[in-house]
Amino acid sequence: MFQVNHLIGFGAASTGLNNSFALTGGATTYLGRTLGAGTRTKFAISYWVKAPSSFSSAICILGGTSNTDVFGIDSTGHPTFLLNNGTNGEQWAGTVLTTSAYNHVLYWVDTANGTAGDRLRVWINGTEEASFGRDNNPTPSEAAGTINNSAALRIGRTTNDVLAWANTWTIEEIAFFDNNLPTITQVRDSSTSKPKDLTGLNFGSTGFWLRFEGGTAATVGTDSSGLGNSWTGTNIVDGDLVSTVP
Repeated sequence: MFQVNHLIGFGAASTGLNNSFALTGGATTYLGRTLGAGTRTKFAISYWVKAPSSFSSAICILGGTSNTDVFGIDSTGHPTFLLNNGTNGEQWAGTVLTTSAYNHVLYWVDTANGTAGDRLRVWINGTEEASFGRDNNPTPSEAAGTINNSAALRIGRTTNDVLAWANTWTIEEIAFFDNNLPTITQVRDSSTSKPKDLTGLNFGSTGFWLRFEGGTAATVGTDSSGLGNSWTGTNIVDGDLVSTVP
């Protein structure tokens, strides 16, 4: 359905956007991990991406199968989230990501929230989104199907090999918070529009923080959260990692 062409990532703890790498391993390049059992009704993701010069295919930032718990970006540049099969719990942001600079996305999932409209919330480049192409609220306390359910997840494609990275996308860092909803000011420096140092934040038990700063295939999935929830790269070699400064 989709092919992986490029995945680029980099990170530095306090200043961000300094140590870039490109993963260009082809149609089978991705990072994978089976998360343990965490809180399936409350979690958050924070990631920094730079879009290619034009959009063509929908991609997976983090997800299970193509229709179960996928944080992604659609084929026209809108950040999206699909909870379970999306019948209850699907949101497509109205904002289109810029292609000229790095974008920050913070997504909250809190299905036990008593206010239906607050069960899915997203901030794009520091501003909470108020306009959506699709906005289906999860049922009260609806549990994720794969996230925090001792199931396999991937970064860069789904576990059934669709929504793969296409064109030349860049991912600066990705952090996942189990049973915690960090504020936008905790993860994004508004004065510099760069990532903040996430050291000391509560990542729960299944959380992780991938900074992509090691510069080698062996360290590409190293977790900096302190929990040791590192990821495994597939078909990634040292030659795929190229240092750049935006």
